Amino acid sequence: MPKALPVTVTASPRRGLEPTLELTEELARGGYSAVPHLAARMLHDEWHLAEILARLDDAGVRDVFVVAGDGEEPVGGFSDSLQLLTAIERLHRSGSGRTLESMGVSGYPEGHPLVAADELDRALLAKQPLSSYVVTQMCFDPGAVLGWIAHAGSVALGDRVAWLNEGAGSQMASTSSSNASSSRRWAGPSVAIS
Repeated sequence: MPKALPVTVTASPRRGLEPTLELTEELARGGYSAVPHLAARMLHDEWHLAEILARLDDAGVRDVFVVAGDGEEPVGGFSDSLQLLTAIERLHRSGSGRTLESMGVSGYPEGHPLVAADELDRALLAKQPLSSYVVTQMCFDPGAVLGWIAHAGSVALGDRVAWLNEGAGSQMASTSSSNASSSRRWAGPSVAIS
């Protein structure tokens, strides 16, 4: 596999964030473009986040995927991804996370079992200024994905919506070709921590 392709590393509420960080660091040391999932509900506080950003800086990690996480109760002060994105941005301005070039957030073409559709829209809009791209949940219904892309564009996300085509190494495309250089990315494998 070409080392330039991103390798995403999920976070498991059962195992904690440490295995995600360790694997991310190992992949980055091996020359891979590792993208850890940072799950808000798994972080204790802003000091914990600063330690994580320092580790990612030391490993040269340039991209993170920020999610709320599947844990029922937050272990600390972050209950959703917007709170975590805001804290990362604040720390970035003070010099932490200096290697970060992009931050991704989640989209839900088939909805979310615990969050109403209008709340998902509000959250995605609020995250827009703090994030670089959107990756949708796994979905095998082309109609649902295409409908969500159209809907996301209608709620002002525009060319920031990206979707993954089938197959390893397939290209991510944007809903607009006007900003192709910044919105196109290459997709690589995902590593699940269960």
